[in-house]
Amino acid sequence: MVRNIDQGKGKVALVTGAGNGAEGGIGAGIARTLAAYGYHVAVNDLSAESIARTVAQIEESGGTASAAPFDVTRSEQVSDAVARVAEQTGRLDVVVNNAGIVGVHSVAETTDEEWNRVLGINLTGPFFVSRAALPHLIDAGMGRIVNIASIAGIRIGGLGGAVYTASKSGLLGFTRHLAAEVGTRGVTVNAVCPGLTLSPLIADRTTPETLAELTASVPTRTSGLPDDIGEVVAFLASPQAHYIHGQAIVHDGGKTLLQGDFAGWLRTSGIDIAERSDI
Repeated sequence: MVRNIDQGKGKVALVTGAGNGAEGGIGAGIARTLAAYGYHVAVNDLSAESIARTVAQIEESGGTASAAPFDVTRSEQVSDAVARVAEQTGRLDVVVNNAGIVGVHSVAETTDEEWNRVLGINLTGPFFVSRAALPHLIDAGMGRIVNIASIAGIRIGGLGGAVYTASKSGLLGFTRHLAAEVGTRGVTVNAVCPGLTLSPLIADRTTPETLAELTASVPTRTSGLPDDIGEVVAFLASPQAHYIHGQAIVHDGGKTLLQGDFAGWLRTSGIDIAERSDI
């Protein structure tokens, strides 16, 4: 793919949860990709060390980035940090609400603390960040908000519990409603719903056998990569995506096409994948 490295020239993007910690993740991939398109990237996370690693990666590749440490669940911190980013860089064009965590327990086992923490980061955080950023995005004239949801938001979480499903479903609802409110102000709002994404966290904690089993449930028989999500975000941030608004872009290799397990569906459907050259 040939990138338009001038797409983000003179523009600023803020990506939350983009530190490259020991586990890395989608946020760092988004930050690297936007930097490759020419954006100055304000990298957010809680850990200064984690932020520094992402900033270093971007600068080593010829991009520009700065640190934006704040807790997305603290309203005053968010407001102050977003204002500081806009003041220091002179503008704010793109906000990517990526910061998120997974709650894994059943409803019966989910504590009040887990429920509030997951919703606070995954849903209230994007609200705080978007609210603080809106005046700057409107001033930019072609502002963009991209919320990183999950296919759990349109079905249920396969690896996460009810609170994760609720948070991502809520994020999609928030995306639609905010889009309706700000469409006339020159700001587009969309969401990306990743499926199986081979982040360092998954790679480090998944055996080859388990990964093979997971990818077998995907029609393309592959997994996505953090930088793949970055490419989708970069497109949604581009002028070419000006008419895409209030949408949830699914990035899952076709995982949500079918109910249940794809490998199981193949078996019960009578299709012999070994005999098919087109699968």
